[in-house]
Amino acid sequence: MELLLVGLLGLLMGIVTSISGGAGVFAVPTMLAFGIPPINVLALNRASDVGVVLGALKKYSHSKNIYWKLAIIAAIPLGIGSLLGSIFVINIPKQALNYVILLGVIVGIFFLLKPIKSKKDSQKSSLNILGFVLLLLVGFWSGSLAMGGGNIRRTCIC
Repeated sequence: MELLLVGLLGLLMGIVTSISGGAGVFAVPTMLAFGIPPINVLALNRASDVGVVLGALKKYSHSKNIYWKLAIIAAIPLGIGSLLGSIFVINIPKQALNYVILLGVIVGIFFLLKPIKSKKDSQKSSLNILGFVLLLLVGFWSGSLAMGGGNIRRTCIC
């Protein structure tokens, strides 16, 4: 029965994430309530994003409005941060991980709020050192907890 409920939760997560992002904020506590170990919860939450990313890339690749050069440059610190975040989560003690996840859920809820639009055109702005550091931190967050990570990126890049 629990396997069916986790499967339904995964389907619901995919739908919510594809529409607005941030479904992990709700899915992570739910999976923990089912008794799934914290590291497995985070891995399942990350794995659910694979379908969303592949589907989004397929659709976005047909768009003429994407500034691909900036997207590729931004992917580098995001990828490095994600790798560092996942290494961090794998190596911290289980008890500490429970508190990190709790903090992540609380912080992640705030990322679901509507982002403030920048007055600058994001295609014309250059990626400076501060931008690189912020993208690295977003990648770390996304790689370690992955709760609201898409919303953080949306907030930073808008």
